[in-house]
Amino acid sequence: MKRISSLTYPRSGSHFFQYCIKYATGLDVNRVHETKYLLDEDLVVCIVRDPEECIPSIAAMNKKTYDDHGYNESEEASLFNNLQNAVDDFIDFYTTAVNSAGTLIKFEDLINNTNGVVSHIANIIGVKNKTIPTNMVEKYDEYAKINLTKSILRTSTTLENYNYAKNLLNEFDVDNLKSIYNEILKSCDRI
Repeated sequence: MKRISSLTYPRSGSHFFQYCIKYATGLDVNRVHETKYLLDEDLVVCIVRDPEECIPSIAAMNKKTYDDHGYNESEEASLFNNLQNAVDDFIDFYTTAVNSAGTLIKFEDLINNTNGVVSHIANIIGVKNKTIPTNMVEKYDEYAKINLTKSILRTSTTLENYNYAKNLLNEFDVDNLKSIYNEILKSCDRI
């Protein structure tokens, strides 16, 4: 059986990708956020998401997790620290992940052209695939509510800290992040 891994920065669609590939091809996807956890895959797919979206998302989610566990840190300090860690992690992740991936997919393509992405991946590994229904995001939401832990959010944009984190991100070198992101986009597969 073919082996696929998604190598993603957190909050970049790995659960949704896994669900879609399983639905369309029957293949399991090994989800990892670090190259050291890659196995002997036939294909490693790196999903690339805009840092101005995924970094506030991970910071807001981490802030919620810290709050849920009773850590007492001011909201701004907590978000700022989470953002700093997320910025550093984003840069570290993509400097190694791009070289480890067999194919790079834009997050927007995964969400907006799910059938195209799934067909592309199935073609690369030489397997047949079913067509993804147009309501796949809703099907995934239903699945996630039943099968995933409460710590997995489909979107962090609903968290009260998300917009605040997006605004705080402007205090960082966003131009450098965007430059890295735009360079990576040049290597993404055309779907």
